[in-house]
Amino acid sequence: MQMTGQRVLTRDGGGLVVTVGGRWYVNVSNMLWLGTERLAALLGVFDVHAARVMRNVDARRYVRAAGRPGVAPVARMVVGAAARLAGPVGRALEAVVAPERAWRRYEAAVEQQHQRVAGVVRSARSLPELGDGTLRHAVRLLVREGMPLTCAAEGATLLFRLLHLRASGERRQRLDVALSSMPHNVTVDMGLALYRLARSLEESVGRQAMADVPTLARRVGERNLPEVFLREWDAFMDSYGFRGPNELDLASPRYRDDPGIVLEQMRQYVELDEATQETPEQAHGRRQRQRREAYRGLLADTRNPLTAWLVRKLYRTAEAFSGCREIHKYQLVRVAYQVRRGALEAGRELVEHGWLDSAEQVFDLTYEDLRSVTEASGPDLRARAHDNTCYRRGIQRRPGAVFPVLVDSRGRVPRAVVRRAGPGVLVGEGVSAGVARGPAKVLGHVGEKPVLPGEVLVARATDPGWTPLFVNAAGVVLETGGSFQHGALVAREYGRPCVVGVEDADQRVLDGQMVEIDGVSGTVTVVPDLPDSGG
Repeated sequence: MQMTGQRVLTRDGGGLVVTVGGRWYVNVSNMLWLGTERLAALLGVFDVHAARVMRNVDARRYVRAAGRPGVAPVARMVVGAAARLAGPVGRALEAVVAPERAWRRYEAAVEQQHQRVAGVVRSARSLPELGDGTLRHAVRLLVREGMPLTCAAEGATLLFRLLHLRASGERRQRLDVALSSMPHNVTVDMGLALYRLARSLEESVGRQAMADVPTLARRVGERNLPEVFLREWDAFMDSYGFRGPNELDLASPRYRDDPGIVLEQMRQYVELDEATQETPEQAHGRRQRQRREAYRGLLADTRNPLTAWLVRKLYRTAEAFSGCREIHKYQLVRVAYQVRRGALEAGRELVEHGWLDSAEQVFDLTYEDLRSVTEASGPDLRARAHDNTCYRRGIQRRPGAVFPVLVDSRGRVPRAVVRRAGPGVLVGEGVSAGVARGPAKVLGHVGEKPVLPGEVLVARATDPGWTPLFVNAAGVVLETGGSFQHGALVAREYGRPCVVGVEDADQRVLDGQMVEIDGVSGTVTVVPDLPDSGG
């Protein structure tokens, strides 16, 4: 299954993640004996389209070759998994019983991880050692400390909904509002911080100067801006400077590397301000008040004391940890940035030796290529870089090329069962409730064109760099993603209906075309042009 990425310093192997043509894929071969339905359920929260493709795979043709594991290996695997999961399961239960204590534990684990990663950075003698060492600590934090919080939140949310299973009408609306716009979403927090930074820069240099991003980027580099703004800039970079578009790709520049990236997003925020009736901060505060009021309404309607106690307990856990889904990627990218910095430093050394043309060219190499370098002599790294990127260069010459979400070792590309709901109706999965109608704004990348108030944003996928565009969007349609994907999380925070898993959405919906999206049924309907009424 395809994940993301363009260039990566790694190696292909038989593990969970492999690189094919410079793109990351999850290797599900050794898990097919579980059955495609179970695998699809696991994939669905991240990418509903990949889940639909998986459900259409005949696993027997692959399991037959690999063989179903015997009883003894399966038993060993189950016992080993149970032993490894004992700690995370206990922490998930702790998160339900004592959310504040669980959160303090997680914060302490994050601080400990930072110290250990810093130790790896200081002691690593090679880039592969740096990458392997930092990744080990990142995965440990994710599995042992991070995922239990999300599991606790998902379990609490599910039980909370089950307690209100018979809710209808106004009570159903209260339930949806009470479980949306949860706090502690690090990407939403970053968007608000970016908006405040944009307003501070506007006050410092004026709105007209905000349009000249290259000049502003040069002034930031020269520290030629008011001290008040520079302090705020430094604080933002300390918290979010390692983030940026395509941030899972080590080769992609981050905010700290290229100030122009974040300045462009700030410019968009300032321009959006002219067209909105409330600022992002005001909208965020309003949604938080509505969420709390909806919860209090649900609680007031609960007459049974025992049920009321359970409602309070479950909501406390959901409120504490539902917004933490984005923090896992945040922590992974934070650690990966250390590898990126190490890679660029190694690249600069290779340039000094005359073995590469630029430091960034190091991302066209593999760890094996770097291990072959010695002080006395180095291989022809330029040739290696050229060979490693032949496939990518060919794809770049075909801008319309589409990568499959699933591909087997024989080159077959399984497809999802075509779902049809009628003429002019595209079917996906609703991940943020609501209905919206407006002209489509189809974007290939975040800076292509502005999203005006009332327009429906249509894209293949989004990342944190797209957050400013959600302010004006009436709704969001995405080809990839699931309920845990960035676009779904931010859409729910902003109260925008969102449909994901619409195959070839950015090709099948035309820019400017009037569409109506339903975030509950998961449909995107093209609204036909109405004939002018005669006079």
